[in-house]
Amino acid sequence: MRKYILLITTNLLILNSFAQQNKDNWVFFKESDGISVYFRNNENSNIKELKLTTTINTSVPVVESIITNVDLLHTWGFGCMESKLLKWVGTSELYYYYVADIPWPIADRDVVINMKITHDSISGITNIHSKNYNGMIPEREDRTRVQYVRAHWQLTPLKKDLMQVDFTISPDLGTNFPDWVVNYAMSYSPIRSMIALKEIVKEKK
Repeated sequence: MRKYILLITTNLLILNSFAQQNKDNWVFFKESDGISVYFRNNENSNIKELKLTTTINTSVPVVESIITNVDLLHTWGFGCMESKLLKWVGTSELYYYYVADIPWPIADRDVVINMKITHDSISGITNIHSKNYNGMIPEREDRTRVQYVRAHWQLTPLKKDLMQVDFTISPDLGTNFPDWVVNYAMSYSPIRSMIALKEIVKEKK
């Protein structure tokens, strides 16, 4: 227990020191498994914004196909207990339902996400923007609906079978969920998801 408390305290001190150093720009936090982690203050919340950057030995369409296959998000998204496609709009926009598994006694979080995909034919870059959407799935008493989340994937080809992935997220998980817990969880949870994503890519080869 002492080691666990010390780990939480150390991470919080590091995150707070970054906020004091540079309020507006991304500040490097750490590197883990080839993934660079950055944080910056959020003007609209006490929960910090997160950015992950890594490279993967594959092509942009492969990673795009994994990210947009939202029915399987729960198989690699750390903490995701349920994910299901609700509707495609054409070929570049979709809606899906996401449930985050939160340890008792705090209620699980759920959200409907609107995802939009754009492709730049010149640079080969794919951008995937996600944000919460009000509707489609009624709220449940045993889950707390997330009222705000923004996420962005940028998939950039570097050379043949090598690409860069940049992922940013700005969440607000609502009341009864201490900001320090979210900030601490964000220092490792998305990294676990990115590692799992890279493992799926390896399996596809």
